[in-house]
Amino acid sequence: MRTQRRVFEKLNESTKVELASEKIELSLAGDIQKVLKNISSKRKDINNTKKILEKAKDKALDVREEGKDTFDRGMAVREDIIDMAKELGVKSNDVKGFKELDKNLDLLEKEFQELLKMV
Repeated sequence: MRTQRRVFEKLNESTKVELASEKIELSLAGDIQKVLKNISSKRKDINNTKKILEKAKDKALDVREEGKDTFDRGMAVREDIIDMAKELGVKSNDVKGFKELDKNLDLLEKEFQELLKMV
């Protein structure tokens, strides 16, 4: 009787261990699936963000080029006004719109430099 009891106890102990290990394995399998789903989601987010940034970079490069052309044309007009004002014996600041042009060229240059730093 005593031997039979020991056998049942041993069987009972080994059964509990196996069930516990199966529960752990099932729990880990569930964790793996959750992590894989999260990884997949974050990879999609990263790829979408990369596409957005690439488009923004392309747009910034286009704006930079257009801004440089506009600035160069504005500086040429500014220089022409200064030269003509000298020939006529007037101050360039007295020419209508010159002060506003000068101010806006300074702002454009500042913003242009900020954009260059970002790109």
